[in-house]
Amino acid sequence: MDTKKVLLIPWLILIIAACSPAEPLSPVTPLPTPTHPPVATGTVTPSLASPTSTETPEVRLTPSPEITIPRTGMVYHVVTNGETTRDIAEQYHLSEDSVVYSNFEVLPQDLAPGMTLVIPPVDGFYYIIKDGDALPDLSHQIGVSLISILSWPENGLDQEIEDIEPGKIIFIPGGKNPHFDWSTPTPTAETAP
Repeated sequence: MDTKKVLLIPWLILIIAACSPAEPLSPVTPLPTPTHPPVATGTVTPSLASPTSTETPEVRLTPSPEITIPRTGMVYHVVTNGETTRDIAEQYHLSEDSVVYSNFEVLPQDLAPGMTLVIPPVDGFYYIIKDGDALPDLSHQIGVSLISILSWPENGLDQEIEDIEPGKIIFIPGGKNPHFDWSTPTPTAETAP
């Protein structure tokens, strides 16, 4: 017999002995079902009953805070008497520039009750594509990454897009309109006499 086989046999016996159970396994029995009631989360209001009482304490569940999903589209705001662009921006948690830049046909000094303003979803502005606008040049000029403009859901742009049809309105998230200058103080919307 080969000496390697002779040396291997005692090792195999040891391995088999180590792997086999010392005593026969008992059949698997199911775990007992717990008899105590399930634990509820929330605030427990203690009752005035004695500590030995078997009454279940009243459980009041606390509602979770509302989850707010950020907007990705514009909303409209009707200007009321006495409002300023700053007031409107604060109401929507935006910079005043974002409100003014998104309403390219309305100057702050022309603000009047009853006007409807476009309110962007986040800081940035709406831009109307002009003939000859190239999106890479526009993003460079404004200082906003091209991917931010292309991936903004409201714009509905293809990631491979090269030309955009003139007249299309797109949102520039985080951008400031370089073609818009409003250096006058923000007036208050007042009803005409």
